[in-house]
Amino acid sequence: MELFQQKAWDCLNLNEKTALQLTLSLDKSMMESAVIMNIYPYKFSEILSRAKKFFFMYTNYFELYGDIFYPDVLVSEEVKAFFEDLVLKRYTLQRTLLDARCINFTDISYKKITLEEYFKYLKVNVPHLYEFLLEFDRWNSFRILPKSLQKPSPFKRRQNKIFKKISTNIVSLTELSYNLIIQSFKGNVPPYVYLPLISPYLDAHYTIIPITNSPTNLTWVSNNKLPIFKNKDEAIEFANFVMEYNFSKTKNSYLARKYWPTFKQFINKSVNVYELLGIKDFKSIAEEITLKKQLGKFNKYQ
Repeated sequence: MELFQQKAWDCLNLNEKTALQLTLSLDKSMMESAVIMNIYPYKFSEILSRAKKFFFMYTNYFELYGDIFYPDVLVSEEVKAFFEDLVLKRYTLQRTLLDARCINFTDISYKKITLEEYFKYLKVNVPHLYEFLLEFDRWNSFRILPKSLQKPSPFKRRQNKIFKKISTNIVSLTELSYNLIIQSFKGNVPPYVYLPLISPYLDAHYTIIPITNSPTNLTWVSNNKLPIFKNKDEAIEFANFVMEYNFSKTKNSYLARKYWPTFKQFINKSVNVYELLGIKDFKSIAEEITLKKQLGKFNKYQ
């Protein structure tokens, strides 16, 4: 391996190196590699694509210029340290901002002004470095540039954050939170909906709380990202399903692949699905449109 290739290889993170070794050196399939790394196949595909792109980018750049900032490139010490930490050392943004050399970048407004002004200079005077840093930001697993400088990501991000937040909230209740919820809904009367609570502090790891089906209760539960169900059997089935996965000692990517689609189906059947996902139903949207039209007509004659 040439020196510039070794330097490029050293800039890849552990996951990227592993993905390349599994597929190119060991001739493993995408599915086999994903299982070995214990990640989703779609996630492995993203890591492998990034690894190939970065190795090609770094190799070409280092062969031509030797380093990111060669002597002719004007750069402040703070900006140089910022990009060296992120692009060469592949630090996280949080770790980079803790670097004493990058202390000025802890002020976000300062960071944005500095980078935007500096990139104007690069675009005119060092266009290849300008393109290299924009491409790095585009392919990296997290953005390092202000939105005004960003190119579209090559990856289609999966919008699973809301479901993960709901799942985390369900299984992360503390003993204090659990007791407060129990007290809050004590003495509720029919008509009931059913709130499954899952906690390691319970003997069976879950319990089902009947709560009055009222707008106040619905709002409170939804704001805390907890699903409620129309009948008790559904709530028990959901609680058992979530409990078995989250308290399993053998969690892996295969179990996760089965867990999330079913978890989403349960959430879609919950009474407060619209509130949990932040979606307004068609009736509410229609009412809003009608109200806006009426207000528009009213304002016209004022």
